[in-house]
Amino acid sequence: MIEFDLTTLYSLFHAFDQTGRRMFGDSWRGIEAFAQRKDDPKATKDERAKIIARIRDLSAQSIPYQTILDLGGSQEETQMASDALYPLHTEERALKEKLTAIPHVTDHWVNDHEAYFRRRRVEDELRTAFDNHDLDLHLGNSSIVEMRSWSKCDGFRIYYGLSMVRVPSQYAGKQRRQPAFIPKAALDKWLTRFGSISSNEAELTPEMRLKIWLEGMVDKYKPKERKKSDYCTQALNEITGLSKREFDRVWAATVPISWKASGAPEKK
Repeated sequence: MIEFDLTTLYSLFHAFDQTGRRMFGDSWRGIEAFAQRKDDPKATKDERAKIIARIRDLSAQSIPYQTILDLGGSQEETQMASDALYPLHTEERALKEKLTAIPHVTDHWVNDHEAYFRRRRVEDELRTAFDNHDLDLHLGNSSIVEMRSWSKCDGFRIYYGLSMVRVPSQYAGKQRRQPAFIPKAALDKWLTRFGSISSNEAELTPEMRLKIWLEGMVDKYKPKERKKSDYCTQALNEITGLSKREFDRVWAATVPISWKASGAPEKK
């Protein structure tokens, strides 16, 4: 009896590619899974180094309190240590989760910033689906990735272009690197949210085109550099079939909080 039936599964790379085709239509080139930043990686390296340094600092701060708990002090001492550890561990977990979303600068570089932007958008879309269990990521050992808990662990990483997951050591067993798949029926159903594969951007729904358009604006402009009404006017002129109500709905769900704050536009 077959216990792991590949005929019912898509590779993670296939899921990544199909998601990208539906999100970006003719703009999709197929190389996005391997794309890296075109600009100097120093900013990314510095960001990772800053987070890693802070994680190490938090770990060092935790040592004396953890020692009290390990050795067993008085009730008052152990309560004090426990209270002190909680915010340190909370911040450390949040930083480790943030670190998993920042690319390693040692990856293969592809000098195409737009391809890299599309890559991150597709990864974010799939990661949200995994977080919410709209899609389940199956591994070759028949386990399912628990994104919300695993992403907080050291060493966890998803390689979309290789259809592979590096499993956290505490969940890995004998083999940390596992092939990754998504059930065909689940992916096919989930992909319908984007409409059919587009040979022309106009075939995407107005709301989906607006979402992609707004993400480009967020990448291009600073908060308050333009008014919301300016974006709305431009979008209504450029996206056929889009209504003001649809714009407001997609705006609320897409742009960062800093874009929604009240105040006059910044002067250039």
